Amino acid sequence: MPIPQDSPATDPATQMLTRYELDEDDSGQLTKTPTLITDEIAHKRADLLTEYSEVTEPVRIAHVRALVVASVLEEAAARLRIAAETDHPAGSVALADLADELADDLQRREGLWG
Repeated sequence: MPIPQDSPATDPATQMLTRYELDEDDSGQLTKTPTLITDEIAHKRADLLTEYSEVTEPVRIAHVRALVVASVLEEAAARLRIAAETDHPAGSVALADLADELADDLQRREGLWG
């Protein structure tokens, strides 16, 4: 079954803009349902916790690329936080916190500052 290309209307204040749950309607067609920001963040945090309980090969990333990713995450977090403080629907303190935590994690990794 093909994945629907159309994105459903979302509420940017409470729903993710880029993540959807795929469901099947009564006729058997796949539909996209917006995902709540709080649910998506909870899933991402759970995924991060399982990272430490599973034995996997580490992902290698160049120092410069890691610093660029960390700086973009920090900027995105700052913008999300400002938007949330001004009640803009695109703002999200929860997403900002997660972005900051991920940026900090990248910066703390051994050898990143080389």
